[in-house]
Amino acid sequence: MVNSTDIALRNGYIITAVNNQPVASIYSLISILSSTNSSSVTLTILNPANGAMFNEVLSTGNLSMSLLGYSALYISPWGIVVESRSFYNLMFWIYTLNLTLALLNAFPAYPLDGGQFLETLLASVIKNQELRSTFMIIISVVLWSLIGLTLYYTLATGLYRLI
Repeated sequence: MVNSTDIALRNGYIITAVNNQPVASIYSLISILSSTNSSSVTLTILNPANGAMFNEVLSTGNLSMSLLGYSALYISPWGIVVESRSFYNLMFWIYTLNLTLALLNAFPAYPLDGGQFLETLLASVIKNQELRSTFMIIISVVLWSLIGLTLYYTLATGLYRLI
């Protein structure tokens, strides 16, 4: 049996393949390790710090795996915890989408809530309803045009690739 101190794995290393079968997720790793009948496995490992790839042969004696919640897997004879970044990425994009929608809704232009709030503020300054409506329409057209130009520039120049 191999001790976790004998293994060349370090925190942050990425297991890219097991016995030359690519590992795409925790579930593919479980599938590959469960179907292994040999007494050892060859892990292909990537060190993201320097981009080096190396192979590590490990004994599968007393192999047991247990899921730690939805985002991690513990492999017992080696003391390895494998994390799935897809769960964290999903949470990040849900957070980003919600924050973006909240900020967009606060945008001071019609028909959003921010536009209605701005009109309420303007009602105390501009008493004439027709003048206030014209002013709000002008503000809305200018702000929506700026958003449109920003989107056009982002798509035309390829800035979206930096996200």
